[in-house]
Amino acid sequence: MKSQSQRKDLLGRLLQELDQGQDSKGNALDIKDIQTEAFGFIVAGSHTTAATITLLLWHLFHNQDSLQRLQNEIMTVKRQGDNLCYAYSDVVNLPYLQACVTENLRISPVFVLPLMRVVPPGGKTIAGEFVPPGTDVSICNHVLHRDASEFGDNLDKFIPERWLEESNNSSQYLMSFGSGHRACLGRNIVTTEIYKVVASLFSRYNFEHRTTTEGMDHLNRLPRTKSSGIADLEGKLIVKVSRRSRLAQV
Repeated sequence: MKSQSQRKDLLGRLLQELDQGQDSKGNALDIKDIQTEAFGFIVAGSHTTAATITLLLWHLFHNQDSLQRLQNEIMTVKRQGDNLCYAYSDVVNLPYLQACVTENLRISPVFVLPLMRVVPPGGKTIAGEFVPPGTDVSICNHVLHRDASEFGDNLDKFIPERWLEESNNSSQYLMSFGSGHRACLGRNIVTTEIYKVVASLFSRYNFEHRTTTEGMDHLNRLPRTKSSGIADLEGKLIVKVSRRSRLAQV
């Protein structure tokens, strides 16, 4: 508020409305409203994306065959002009990159808060049980994503290949971003960021994983996470980075 920034972003617009004492619809607006929105920007707009990419890298570093296959696929794509990063349109249709991103969203969803819904008038039968109207209900995406009837076998293993099967239409049951008309508004831009970051990193650098036992569940090879509503990797993801000798370029 003290910086008097002229950036034309959403927070700047909210600060303008704060000065006016009301929002664009004439509703009263105070500093608590701005703080609430700013917190939402940080948690939903950046924290979730960073946590998701970190967990995806963790799975790839612990599954070298998947990592090598992904790198080989990315290196078949040429970047546009002198851009250091790939355009989203260049990489969005890469089958194995799609499969890796989707499998990571399945096995390690980072948004773990319950997304409450209210049972409508008349009640509803859910999973064979009648639930009275007005009842708050929610679902745990971590449990849903391990439903063998929808997602197949070995559900505690990172297997991107499950999403390459033509008969697999289970993505409709993924709850990484919620579901329905109340699903995450930012899911498209988050997905865009993940594709661009992962493709651009692996096209330019080699990564040698240096983490030993920290953050590792040896029983089922899943990352240990800690959560305050958003699941973060517990411990550090330590890698040695070196530039690749061959870059995908025009």
